[in-house]
Amino acid sequence: MSQLVKGDEITEPKNGGAACEENVTESKSGEASGEANVNEMRHTEEVVFAAAFTVPGGNNTVGIPMFLQQPSFLVFAVSDALALFSSTASLLMFLGILTSRYAEEDFLNSLPKKLIIGLITLFLSIASMMVAFGATIYLFLSHPWKWVIIPVSLLGCVPVTLFAMLQFPLLVDMFLSTYGPSIVKPRKVRT
Repeated sequence: MSQLVKGDEITEPKNGGAACEENVTESKSGEASGEANVNEMRHTEEVVFAAAFTVPGGNNTVGIPMFLQQPSFLVFAVSDALALFSSTASLLMFLGILTSRYAEEDFLNSLPKKLIIGLITLFLSIASMMVAFGATIYLFLSHPWKWVIIPVSLLGCVPVTLFAMLQFPLLVDMFLSTYGPSIVKPRKVRT
């Protein structure tokens, strides 16, 4: 039986906890996983947005970034902007999936296209965010600890690789089911 904690007191729910357990079970369904994806994308976008305004090394008295002349700062700026735009596009695609009408036509055309675009832009966002991270690490550690750059960059590739390995089969299946041969239209057999 579940208990409610209120301050220092532990109380029993009024309805015996049955409704709470049903709500928890319902919230763990597919709708909750879609909302979790949107929350993850929202957090990615927040991190990239914050990184765009807190440049590595800070600004001088005039407001110009300290590492502006470094080539790795250009890599940081471009990859951070790409991460922000692609994470925004991915967030909008996944929100479009969550707020769609779920009609039969949507499952055939609209939702798979949104999912394909959302997954591609999410991968691009994660990859470019890791490139921005690597450029920042290079800016700070290129002089005192050159040996640290390679292990940190390799560790930065782990999230991109994991996401690609886990989501690529879904992307291929969605692409083939949307743009591949249809069930309705049988393939022509050569004789």
